[in-house]
Amino acid sequence: MSTRLLAAMTAAWLLATPIVSAGDTAEAEKVKLSGYVVDSWCGGGNARPEAKECILACNKKGAKLIFHTADGKSYKLKDQREALAHVGTRWQIEATLHGDGLLVVAKWTEAKPVEQAQAGSDG
Repeated sequence: MSTRLLAAMTAAWLLATPIVSAGDTAEAEKVKLSGYVVDSWCGGGNARPEAKECILACNKKGAKLIFHTADGKSYKLKDQREALAHVGTRWQIEATLHGDGLLVVAKWTEAKPVEQAQAGSDG
């Protein structure tokens, strides 16, 4: 990717994707979320298994890994090394959400891709 394209994508992502904050308090809460580990440059556009190579390439060039949910929310991930091992798969996570939008994941459970989950609920 060119530097200009990356800069434009980063600017678009920052304007379009809210980084969730639980308010001004430093309190933490336990949460259960479902979604994908994506890179901060491409964001939710990469919330699919086929985007794994793009996510890894952007991360290698400096993008942070974040957790993106189906409802369009993105959360910062504290453990970037652990997050790297979870790219390319849809996950159900149990985590602690801190007031600054930072997730500390306690448990990763592989979830069915959205298409399979929806197909399974039809019958």
